[in-house]
Amino acid sequence: MHLVALGFGFIEVGTVTPLAQPGNSKARIFRFLSKQAIINRLGFNNKGVDH
Repeated sequence: MHLVALGFGFIEVGTVTPLAQPGNSKARIFRFLSKQAIINRLGFNNKGVDH
């Protein structure tokens, strides 16, 4: 099934950084009900490129 069929209008693939980093403090994902949107403030949390 395509994600467009589920109602997604935009999809962003995550980021990998050279070094591991924890990302922003929680809460990091918010619903914006009046705009029917989700705000992602994860802050590029990942295990780094060598992982």
